[in-house]
Amino acid sequence: MLARVKVHDGVAENHERSAASVSQVWAVMSDPYAYADWVVGAKDVRTVEGSWPHVGAKLHHRTGAGPVTIEDETEVIEVEPCAHLKLRAGLRPFGVAEVVIDVRPVDGGTELVMQETFVEGIRGRVTRMVTASGLGGRNVETLRRLSRLAMQEQC
Repeated sequence: MLARVKVHDGVAENHERSAASVSQVWAVMSDPYAYADWVVGAKDVRTVEGSWPHVGAKLHHRTGAGPVTIEDETEVIEVEPCAHLKLRAGLRPFGVAEVVIDVRPVDGGTELVMQETFVEGIRGRVTRMVTASGLGGRNVETLRRLSRLAMQEQC
């Protein structure tokens, strides 16, 4: 697996190569209850509203570290099955982020590209850059977890 992180204009962009197929990766991304297994900071999924990952579907989840948790939600904004997922993700108390995950076949595996930027909450160019840098580091592990889970999926 190869991981790369870029931060530009307040956007954290991560690239990860996985030996898993696109269908294996998409199977994990399509399972709403697997969300907490691959998204760093998500503790569990409380309920699912709608048909995940269709537009308008929402995950009601808990995020946090240790005993400190916050109830939040993530909503599907755009989807192209086996290729593209755009989410509006609560990252409270910091705000709300827009998260785009693209998956594409490459050399017998999958390239995962994740972009995340705050759209509500934390403001200011310096704050956005610092936050984007932190998100970039967190998202390296998020994509690694997604890749590991996908490798366990049956084709």
